[in-house]
Amino acid sequence: MMHLRLHLHFLSWRENLHLVWRVLAQHRIEASAVAGVAVPLLGAGLYLRFRKKPSPDEIERRRRLRLVQAGRVVDGTLVETGEPTEGVVMFTYRVGGVQYTCAQNLSAVPNTAGNYRVDLPVQVRYDPRNPFNSIVAAETWTGLRLT
Repeated sequence: MMHLRLHLHFLSWRENLHLVWRVLAQHRIEASAVAGVAVPLLGAGLYLRFRKKPSPDEIERRRRLRLVQAGRVVDGTLVETGEPTEGVVMFTYRVGGVQYTCAQNLSAVPNTAGNYRVDLPVQVRYDPRNPFNSIVAAETWTGLRLT
């Protein structure tokens, strides 16, 4: 195994780069091999650092759509509704003998404004791997019934 000794001095970055290049050339390490490894690593690092991270609203929208596509449907009951301007509903449902009580903010879901009666049956979509992850409405599906 080759050991490279490289002492960088207080030189400009160009001079240090030239020094590194000379040492690599002396040890017959091809520049294309170094660049072939360094460039993808640099690109991946820059992507991870500067990528646009999704907003909390976008993360919630994606969760709802994932449940519409892959969630199971079960019957549930509305337990409590907030003010119509708040758009929050609480619902309860059973999966595998366990009762779950969850809430969903419907203000971000289009076409769900309305009055909902407590004790009204609803359909709940839940994640089979995590039954606590559930919804009663999404952009393309609703389990709510208007009064």
